[in-house]
Amino acid sequence: MPAKKTTGEPPQEVKKTETVSTKASDDNVMAALAHALALVAPVIAPLIIWIIYKDKSRYVKNQSMQALIFQLAGFVVIGACFMIFFVFAFATMGLGSLCFPVLFIPMLGVLGYSLYAALKCYKGEDFKYPVIADFVGKM
Repeated sequence: MPAKKTTGEPPQEVKKTETVSTKASDDNVMAALAHALALVAPVIAPLIIWIIYKDKSRYVKNQSMQALIFQLAGFVVIGACFMIFFVFAFATMGLGSLCFPVLFIPMLGVLGYSLYAALKCYKGEDFKYPVIADFVGKM
């Protein structure tokens, strides 16, 4: 019997790879974009994504609606902070304006939590905002 020729390279193992369906990965990307686009087009982006995907994907529909409500709530909170700031600055004859950098805390909180939600959705996890998810679930 003739001996087999070897190339001197170790044998390569065949690895099993899991394939994710295109639909599932597209849903993950769209759900992540609904949250992440708070940086560029807050409220508008999740609304557009919700309108497009409301009949196509339950996952994207729920995530985009949560993102929409969270970003609207963020606008309300940030707006209230600005109103309080201006009243305080006016009442203290301008000394309250030294607190202006504090106004960035709620903005960074909303953006940071939106990006965290985007990351979770991109990984395929079902992200839920604490109070908003219950409200969206009842819709």
